[in-house]
Amino acid sequence: MKSDRLPASVATWGAAILFPGFLIYHTLIAAFALPPIFGGFFATVSIAFAVLTVSAAIPAARASAAEVNWASLAAVFFLAYAFLWALGWRSMSSAVYIDEAFTQSIASLGLIAALFVIGRFIDLDNKTSRGLFPVFATIIFTLLLLNFAATGNARFDARLQFSAGEEVASYQGFATSTMLIGVLAAAVSRTQSIRYAVIGMTIVSLFMMSSRSEFVAFVLGALAFAAAATIKSPRAAFFVIALGLGLLGFIANNDYILANSRFSELASLESSSSYIYRNYFDQIAWEQILQNPIIGYFGGHFLVQDSGSYAHSILSSWVSFGLVGFLIYGFLNLTPAMRAAFEIFYRGNSHPIWWAVLFLGSIVTVLTLFAKPVFWEVPGLLWGMFAQAVTYQSSGQVATTPAQSGDAQFSEANVAVLPNAGVH
Repeated sequence: MKSDRLPASVATWGAAILFPGFLIYHTLIAAFALPPIFGGFFATVSIAFAVLTVSAAIPAARASAAEVNWASLAAVFFLAYAFLWALGWRSMSSAVYIDEAFTQSIASLGLIAALFVIGRFIDLDNKTSRGLFPVFATIIFTLLLLNFAATGNARFDARLQFSAGEEVASYQGFATSTMLIGVLAAAVSRTQSIRYAVIGMTIVSLFMMSSRSEFVAFVLGALAFAAAATIKSPRAAFFVIALGLGLLGFIANNDYILANSRFSELASLESSSSYIYRNYFDQIAWEQILQNPIIGYFGGHFLVQDSGSYAHSILSSWVSFGLVGFLIYGFLNLTPAMRAAFEIFYRGNSHPIWWAVLFLGSIVTVLTLFAKPVFWEVPGLLWGMFAQAVTYQSSGQVATTPAQSGDAQFSEANVAVLPNAGVH
């Protein structure tokens, strides 16, 4: 139906503008000392497109009862629960940090909710997605190589390179957007060669951005993605091997880059200041959890140092939102990748949304277990895409027939037309 296409179109263009736009915006601010007229960009743009998507969905009856499933309800329940939990603590606590803790939680929940809406309606089976995301991944890779050639420095950190202040996003912000572009590009690619080319380019891009967490998680997610593709299509093994050999060749010929980068610390984490601090924050989180295993210690990380002194793992959800919040949050982050693997392996479902859920779900699983706090907004995108996939699966609108091998893995012959398909 034509009315179904509008919210999907808005969400799809929202993702196409949000992630690459974030990189462009902060690079320009750093390079030309421009005023940050859109603040940090990510919050402003993601919330704006989420509001526009919901506005477009209401007259199109996209929020009908028939499309509400357990995945959507679980995500909405967590967001509502976490909001009420934070509000309750703010109302009852007299701690000097409580207002800051409340603000941090609400801001994070708002971004998670915005990405949930975008993920819930994004259309990964249309010309817009198939055309833009692989191109974005290629442009990022090319610009990083050109920067390397011009400066002689393989690492790109906009703040350091242009001596910019905190108004410019950190290297982790750049890496997160690059990682998400790579995931979407791989999921929408129709041929094996393009698929593994964008994965390889994204791996190199993340390496040059020196964000170890995003790099390692993306590589592990790519391995899960490649394993699934190889099982479904033995031809994919050729591209996986070629990609692996290419990356090993790149590292072998540029070992000096590795030796002088932040990745060298992975060989001796005990001497890494980042690892030492994170381990310390995790220990404090465990102590707070053991003191209050049911209700946690909302805002407890402010007692350690500041707003960034939280446990860099799923433990932060237990500290902030208690045992119930921890269990729901863990369920939401660990379930999608496992369900996607089941759909792809056992039901033969080849729609790009399930491949995106498998890829991003694997990444989110790794990062929330070992590196990212509950305040990280990216899981919202995963929850939304997972809710979309489950909705269409439940209504029988996603193909469950085994996919053909080779480059036809995501071909239209193997994928049923979705209600929001046809966005161009």
